[in-house]
Amino acid sequence: MTLDPAPDSSDSSESSGSFEHAQEPRAGGVGGRLWRSLRRVIRENRTEAVMVVVALLVLAVATIPSPYAIERPGPVVDVLGTVPVEGEDVPVLTVEDQVGGEDEGRLNLLTVSIAGSPQRPLSWISLVPALFDPSQDIAPMTQFYPEGITVEQREEVTSMQMDASQVVSATAAFRAVGLEVGVSLSIGDVDKAGPAAGVLEPGDELVSINGEELKSFEQLLETVSTGTDPLTIEIVRDGKPRTEMVTPREPTDGAAPRLGIVVSTSYELPREVDISVPHIGGPSAGLIFGLAIMDRMGEGPSLDGLTVSGTGTLNEDGAVGPIGGLTQKAWAASRADTDLFLMPVANCPDVRDFPKDLNVAPVATLDEAVAAINAASAGDAVAGLDRCAAKVAE
Repeated sequence: MTLDPAPDSSDSSESSGSFEHAQEPRAGGVGGRLWRSLRRVIRENRTEAVMVVVALLVLAVATIPSPYAIERPGPVVDVLGTVPVEGEDVPVLTVEDQVGGEDEGRLNLLTVSIAGSPQRPLSWISLVPALFDPSQDIAPMTQFYPEGITVEQREEVTSMQMDASQVVSATAAFRAVGLEVGVSLSIGDVDKAGPAAGVLEPGDELVSINGEELKSFEQLLETVSTGTDPLTIEIVRDGKPRTEMVTPREPTDGAAPRLGIVVSTSYELPREVDISVPHIGGPSAGLIFGLAIMDRMGEGPSLDGLTVSGTGTLNEDGAVGPIGGLTQKAWAASRADTDLFLMPVANCPDVRDFPKDLNVAPVATLDEAVAAINAASAGDAVAGLDRCAAKVAE
């Protein structure tokens, strides 16, 4: 609707150039009389009419669902402490025959909360506060829920990631203190159109490749991706050793050569590890789990009363990998009165809108994380975000 300027002495409502006059229904009918009555009401109550229009717009913005979600700082959990489980406080993390646990200090696991889902989308107006809060990010909902994925399906995936990260982080921690961890690789599935079809089968145990004993999935991946020469693979099938030849093939998307198999990794830990973190998923707690397991064995860093918060995936060799929601986790760490915030070096390009008071240590390995904590507890400076500046400049 277009409202005319206030009428002057020439009675502009009847001027030949008026938009409303051009749209006015012809006089003489019921429609014409209604139109003139409505226009008269609007002209006589212009302020009220504008308020009604604004109210209708606000109502629409407040109720129409948006295709966006908000990423916010989530709960913080001290993995050296306890959590309530079925009405009882239980330790977050324990290790069989543990000797640690007396060191004062905190190792905080950081999380991110996602507001908005396909089942419960956010309204447009609910996005507004996040525009002015540096700890929150607005992102397309598909970033968290790909097309057709429900909240329940996403939770199932992140729960599996959490379970896997606990075993892998334990492997890294045990190896860091000199304990042996048994590893076995087996084939979970074979692409019927891939190079291993008809040669390898689901259930085959992978023993060696080109004469080298297989000790990790990373080793297998590195060997396969180096080229398209035939590979000699020793396997065990139905309890019997076999030797097969498979030639990796480059996929059409130009990626590294592949065998077309799904590999499952199993670990035989030297001690039992129990971790209880209800309602938290994803792989990004691996670094903190690794540090906590070392602490429980009396081989961890000297916290000396420090509150250390951290995030980062951890592979079986102790390498720290990138995570999502870095800014939100930095704010969660700051609000938990963190003395030292550990983050992956691989996330350096994502550093933005960090709290000004946060003492940050970018790390690439579990050993570097231990060294950073020891330096902080001794009162020494850590590399800080200067390391990120150097990393981004590379």
